Amino acid sequence: MRYFRNVTLAGIAGIISACSSSSFNSSWMADNTSKLAPKKINQVLIPGSHFSNAYNLTNNPNLSVCIGETLPDSLSTNAKIAKLVSENDAIPQNDFTTYLNTQNDDISEQLENGIRYLELQICLQNETYYTSNYYLTADLNSIIKQIKAFIADNSEEIIFIDLDNNLRNETGYMSENDLNNLHNYLQMAFGSYLTPKQDWQQLTFKKLWKSKHRIILMSSNPVLARYYDVLNKNEVVTSNGIAYYTTIKKLTEIQEQLSLASDNQNSLMITPIYNWFDPERNSITQMETLNNDHLIFDYLSTLPESTPLNILVGDRDYTNQLANYTIQVNSQR
Repeated sequence: MRYFRNVTLAGIAGIISACSSSSFNSSWMADNTSKLAPKKINQVLIPGSHFSNAYNLTNNPNLSVCIGETLPDSLSTNAKIAKLVSENDAIPQNDFTTYLNTQNDDISEQLENGIRYLELQICLQNETYYTSNYYLTADLNSIIKQIKAFIADNSEEIIFIDLDNNLRNETGYMSENDLNNLHNYLQMAFGSYLTPKQDWQQLTFKKLWKSKHRIILMSSNPVLARYYDVLNKNEVVTSNGIAYYTTIKKLTEIQEQLSLASDNQNSLMITPIYNWFDPERNSITQMETLNNDHLIFDYLSTLPESTPLNILVGDRDYTNQLANYTIQVNSQR
């Protein structure tokens, strides 16, 4: 039996040092053409970032709230946490903002560092598409520009964009008309970069590289999923892990996902290893608890090479480490 790497955290540190150059990470798919070409998109380890749009929130005095996230019928988890923080003096507002600041780098830097799965939440407010995570973050147009600029410089890299169903406006969840307009906006912005979803299970990197398609868009929203260039997340992701706040629960969830993965070999698998605070199962004081997520990488390093991991999604403290880890694994498979 072969292993990804029979190393622990010390070995990971060495890999990070060896792979820290963004010039390597920015083109890691192109640099592994011979290994990736015959593989399907669910057979490659993809590094991802949770709420990729949420950076530069700390020490920002001009933050505005996404109204749609605060309304009863479209209340977001982060809005629920905001209410707990306002009612509880135990957690300073700055700690909450730091929690919401899920990434240290903007989209361009994340892509340069190797991230290939971007999780975005969109809020239509003041007739502008913003991204959000309770607060309005970067406007969608600026993120699209960053993605397109990266692809222009790295033409062989494939990027997943996951909109899930986190799509709100000033009155709640986006209406069907809003969603159709959003799709048209994305279609106009990305053009032929968007990948048709027909026969996606047979889609290999070789086929993608022969086409002009460089972006795989997915959503669990039923209106968006009707379109020919939006993968229906409810259908293609049959193993979507539950996000937790503590390291031990994250490790347990990874193990449970892997125990079921053999039954889902023709689908995408998303494994969250980011910090997700759930006000219904976590005490508000846990927000100040230090995590030991480096132990997750120690665990992953012991898994057999054949382990069917696919999309690993992390947050700010470990996003770059996650990218380096997955790139190294893909180069050895």
